[in-house]
Parts: sequence; C-alpha cells; structure tokens
Amino acid sequence: MNMTRTLSSSLSRILMGTVFVTAAFGLPAPRSQAQDTIPEERAKVSERAEPPPRGERGDRPQRAGRTRGPRRAPPPQANDGSRRAGTPMYTEAPDGIGVTLRQGASPLPYTKGTVTYVPWEEGSKMDPLKVGSKLPKNSVAWTKTGSEFNLNKAVKEKPTVLIYYRGGWCPFCNVHLNELQTSIPALEKLGYQLLAVSTDTVEALKAYDDSELKYPLLADPDLKLATNLGIKYKVVKEYIQHVKEIPDGRAFDMEKRNGGFLVTPSAFILDTTGTIRFAYANDNYTVRASQDALLKAAKEALAK
Repeated sequence: MNMTRTLSSSLSRILMGTVFVTAAFGLPAPRSQAQDTIPEERAKVSERAEPPPRGERGDRPQRAGRTRGPRRAPPPQANDGSRRAGTPMYTEAPDGIGVTLRQGASPLPYTKGTVTYVPWEEGSKMDPLKVGSKLPKNSVAWTKTGSEFNLNKAVKEKPTVLIYYRGGWCPFCNVHLNELQTSIPALEKLGYQLLAVSTDTVEALKAYDDSELKYPLLADPDLKLATNLGIKYKVVKEYIQHVKEIPDGRAFDMEKRNGGFLVTPSAFILDTTGTIRFAYANDNYTVRASQDALLKAAKEALAK
C-alpha cells in the first residue's frame, strides 16, 4: 500500500515538473498520437477536403491528376447576331467557285422539302447575263440618300465588281457583305471598284448599318436592274409568308415592298466597256462567289 502511494506521488511530481518546465521555457506541449505531427501532412489533408475545381465544359469536376490540354480555336463567326456559336461560317461549294455561307443561319435552311428550296413560281425565273454580254443601257440603282446612281457611267470610269444580294434582312447576305470588305484592298490595288445592290428600298437601306463597309450599297426596289441582269423571279406565296415571320425585326411584306419578286444572288465583273468578264449566280441562296474566285477573275479580266 505504502509502495503504491509512493509511486503515485512520484508520478504526480514528475508530471507537475514537466508542466512547470514547459510553461517557464515556452516549449511546445507534448502532442497526443491523435494530433497531426507534421504541418505538411495537415496541409495535404486540408487540400483533400476541398472539392476539386469545376471543369471547363459544365459542372463536372476535373479528374484528379489529369491536366486539360489547350482548347481548339473556335470557328470564325458572323457578327449579325443571328447565328449560333460553333457553326462554320462557310464551306466550299461543290462547283469550286462558290462558298456556302453559314449553314444553319436561317430557321429554314436551303434543304429539299422546305419552301425555301425552290421559292420561285414556275416559269418566272430568268437567265442571268453570261460572260461576253454587255451591261444593258439604263442600268440604274439608288443611293441611301435617294439619288439615282448610273451604273453605265460608273462602269466606264473603273472596272467593276458588281454584287447583287437579296437584302439586309437576309443573314446570309450580311455575312457576304462583311466578307467582301476583306477584298477591298486587293481590288483597289488592281484598280477595281466594288458596288453592291439589293432589292431593299431606300428607306430600308438607310436603316441598314453599313458603317463598317468601305464600299457603297445601292437599292433596286422595283428590280429594274435585276431584270436587266436576268436574275429576277416571282416568289411563291409560301415564301412570302416565311419572310413575314423572320425574327429579330427583319420581317417584312415582300408583296408590298417588291411586288412579290426576289433575285438570285449574283456576282459580275465588268470591264470599262461594260462587258461582263465573269458571272456567277447560284439558285442556292446560301452560296456566294468566294473571295478567291472573285480576285482571280478580276486579275484575269485585266489581262484580256
């Protein structure tokens, strides 16, 4: 009994002495085995407790130990706001001359079985002027100020790239107009002027933002110039209704504006005699002459 008391008393004195020395000299208190013994291990435990970062594509976390490589550059995009991201702006057309502009831009893309595939009345479609033909006399259009623009006179002054597009309401046309802008320096270096005409009215042309374009846009609301060029046709009633339902404030009544007529988008290159040296028209309104094809034809026309 006395031995047990003596042992307990000795252990108590040793414990009290340890506490005293620890307090007096600022030594760290002894840790139990349940506590962390290494700061680095405590940091690792803290890191493991945090949720992994989110991945780039959605809410799934990235897999631990796997780094993501560089992302593929996005395809070029149009700036008219009517195109879904990720859709190619253009692809080469089967004929090797045109490019298919921004597939999927329209609620009704150019596909068999839709009203937009063949939107003209039977027998109303004209044949576009061919290479070697002359620009007809009295070929005029209108500026956004309402002034008459004489194409016959303009062509005599400079060789000309003449583009006829459907109108500012057409998303494919808007992409094309912006693409044409990139060809201006090369065309001007060759001595050409670029003119773009549409079926828009003067009022519609005024409302169109062409501040980024360095070439004139012209109006041909009665389609007299389109008739001279042989690119006019009568639109079917179903397509007129389709245009009335175009979103984003671009809808209009084609019957009231243009008498129910529309055009095949076309490109012509003319020399100063008014002779057509290059002509391209495609019934598929999503296809336009490529910039490469236009520049090549413009160079070849100067050599003739």
